[in-house]
Parts: sequence; structure tokens; C-alpha cells
Amino acid sequence: MTLIIADDSVDFRERIRNLALKHENLQIAGESANGAEALQLINQTDPDMIILDIRMPVMNGIQLMKKLKEQGNKAIVCILTSYDYPQYKRKCMELGARYFFNKWDDFKKIDSAIESVKKKVEGRRETCEILRERADKTAAYLETEQTP
Repeated sequence: MTLIIADDSVDFRERIRNLALKHENLQIAGESANGAEALQLINQTDPDMIILDIRMPVMNGIQLMKKLKEQGNKAIVCILTSYDYPQYKRKCMELGARYFFNKWDDFKKIDSAIESVKKKVEGRRETCEILRERADKTAAYLETEQTP
């Protein structure tokens, strides 16, 4: 599973990184301190999950989520913010955020969110492998049936 961390706080990026790296089979594809950098990283790496702050310079998290939605990006977004106002939560969920956590009260919930996303991604990959194998077998069968 690949992860992008986008937060203007160096301390929070470090805390998130340390928490995330405890998970097996997780790669941090990049970190950014503002939304514009995050968008560039996301477009370059196509991560499975994005942990995103709302208030960041250049482009905030809500603006970034709008861009991701316009692009049809399928990454699972986890908002981690000090500004957990109901209107922010509502807007983020409308834009596709799966999780919305307060940095101070809910930080440890990120751990279970990462684990949940990781299981979903691994399940999706297993399904894709099974479908690929079946398609290969079907193609091989059809080739043998068409030869005289």
C-alpha cells in the first residue's frame, strides 16, 4: 500500500510517518507541506491513501480534494485537522473523504484507518490477480479451441 502525507506541520508529518511505518507492506510515496505539492505528488505516484490536513499554504485540503474529485482520483482520503468544524467535515465527506479526525483527540485512530485501507487494498489486489489468472486461462483455452 502506498501513502502520501500532506500537512504543513513538520511535527505532525513526522508523527504520521512514524505511526505509518509500523505497518508492514506500507510505503510512504511522499510528503508535502502544501496542497499544490501534494497534488503533484499524488499525480506522480497514484497512492492508495492520502492523509491530508485542511489548512495548508498555497492550496488547502478542501481545494485539493476538489481537484482530486475532478480528476477522478480513487485514493482513500483521511483528513487530519485541528479545525474539525461540522461544516468542514460535511464538505470533506461530500468531496469523498473516508475519514475525518481531529489531530489532538483522534490521532491514534489513524492507525486503525491505515489498517482498514491496507486490508481493502490487499483484497483488491488479490481479486485482480485472480481475475488476471482466469483471463489468461480463458485466452489460452480459446486459442486451443480455434486451432484446427
